[in-house]
Amino acid sequence: MVSSFENASCFHTSNWARTICESYGYDPSYFILNDDVGLSAVIPLVSIKSLITGRRAVSLPFTDFCHPLMSGNCNFQDILSNVIDHCKHLKWNHIELRGCHKYLPEQVPSEMFYTHRLLLDPDIQKMYSSFRSSTCRNIKKAQKQGVHVQIQSTMAFVQTFFELNCLTRRQHGLPPQPLLFFKNLYEHLIAKGLGKTAIAFYQSEPVAGAIFLNFGKKVIYKYGASDSRLNHLRANNLVMWEAIKWYAQNDYKELHMGRTKPSHSGLDQFKSGWKTIKETLFYYKYDLIQKSFVKKNESQGLPYEKIFSVLPLPFLRMVGKIAYRHIG
Repeated sequence: MVSSFENASCFHTSNWARTICESYGYDPSYFILNDDVGLSAVIPLVSIKSLITGRRAVSLPFTDFCHPLMSGNCNFQDILSNVIDHCKHLKWNHIELRGCHKYLPEQVPSEMFYTHRLLLDPDIQKMYSSFRSSTCRNIKKAQKQGVHVQIQSTMAFVQTFFELNCLTRRQHGLPPQPLLFFKNLYEHLIAKGLGKTAIAFYQSEPVAGAIFLNFGKKVIYKYGASDSRLNHLRANNLVMWEAIKWYAQNDYKELHMGRTKPSHSGLDQFKSGWKTIKETLFYYKYDLIQKSFVKKNESQGLPYEKIFSVLPLPFLRMVGKIAYRHIG
């Protein structure tokens, strides 16, 4: 049903909803509007009930963006009023919308990110020649070092990515997502033809990987990971390039590289090197008590990144298994 909307992504599908709800025990609350023609509006929401982080509705947890799907004759403000009334009735604290600037241009956003989109071209050489020279050098360096990439749709590759992801998350001072999440990601998306896992190997050992999600003719680079000890091989560049080639040659039209925090200049540079279209993404938070849109609270809290970066992986996996459902 959602495929009839031009800006629909894999994040609007029931496959993604099942993945996050079964992984973290969330309840979906989707608001839809039907007219004589059929489905005319969709606002996906998931309710999070946590004693730690409160009761709230998010569109959608662990999702880079999830724009409302609207036909031309719909009034977003009328639909939003119904959503707010429903959430008040359930005594939720606030509503989070990830990507609504088109419909809320006058409201204060809670957070801001950059996004990067690459228009895919079946002419691979033409695309390659448009990349930044440093990006091309890194691709060639990985190839000369003997790095090679395989792209598959197997649980074994997802498991390999999970192991790399645990290393990367610890390096960033964060607990990894639980293995159950990646199992559900495989079962509901990758195994159904809505995703691929790309793994780079060096001397038969996995050194970098990425998970891509696809829907219609669009692809999203959702997760990336690597063994930081071997970053000099530039395997991440080769993973991205091989995925770009695969999707372009299989008639996909656009690869979205997800969100990037403005403070992550290195990641921004990496994504910009592929001749991407850089845009701004806004999140909105409506406080049901204050009855207004508010900014995110930027309290510093504890320096948990430094603590997590030195903890053993088994402990971090346990933390991730417990904490992620509250983060949302």
